Amino acid sequence: MKKIKETLCYTIISGALNEDNKKLSDIGPSPYTLPDGNHITLKEEKVLPTEILFNPGLIGLEYLCMLGLIII
Repeated sequence: MKKIKETLCYTIISGALNEDNKKLSDIGPSPYTLPDGNHITLKEEKVLPTEILFNPGLIGLEYLCMLGLIII
């Protein structure tokens, strides 16, 4: 899991997924071979975990984002 996270996952620097006309569907697939030989393909899973920290509304939560918690 750590290797997948470090090699494939990232945060969209330009802002939230809703801004700059970026959508989860615009993220290209990345194939990955697991140590046991199984293959998986990551798409929105590459950015969603980090984006949720900055925009919890993406999964329907009404919490403050990470930045809001730091400033308070």
